[in-house]
Amino acid sequence: MGAALIVDAPHEELLSVLWPLKPQRDDVVAFLRQERLAFFAEPRAAWQGRRVSELFPAAGPDRCIGGIERTLTLKDSAAGGPWRVEGWAWDTSANRGFDYLLIAEPAGLVVGIARGGFRHRYFPGFFTDIPVAPVYHMRFPASEWLGYVRQTVKSPWTVYGILPQMDRICTIKDEGN
Repeated sequence: MGAALIVDAPHEELLSVLWPLKPQRDDVVAFLRQERLAFFAEPRAAWQGRRVSELFPAAGPDRCIGGIERTLTLKDSAAGGPWRVEGWAWDTSANRGFDYLLIAEPAGLVVGIARGGFRHRYFPGFFTDIPVAPVYHMRFPASEWLGYVRQTVKSPWTVYGILPQMDRICTIKDEGN
């Protein structure tokens, strides 16, 4: 849920499980954001609204595969966003999933972030409500990710996986969807 709070995506359905009293939760989150504490102290808290090219150099092409599988408008928001975005991603060179991902709009501005490394059809704290998991990427363990996009109009998004210890990103090439 750190990604939802960082991009200020009001996913009340899940946030209320962590902290049921919304006014109290909002006060604490405002304090954490102002003082740059908890996940607001992490580098990913400053990615929103910046150009992907300013944050990370690109790794070689065709290294990463995956895709966006589902987007949902959040219930407690105005029509047209913010969004919960789900998908999968795999680093074919390192043979592993990603811990962190960026979601960018066509001009390359970061409009969302995601946390990866989840096992299929399960995100910490809740099961997704898709009855059948896509079979194509089942062979890639812990390749699923969950993210949030703070954008009022849904545009084509590009997902980038952040390669650990390399400070590089790779574009997630849409495969098998």
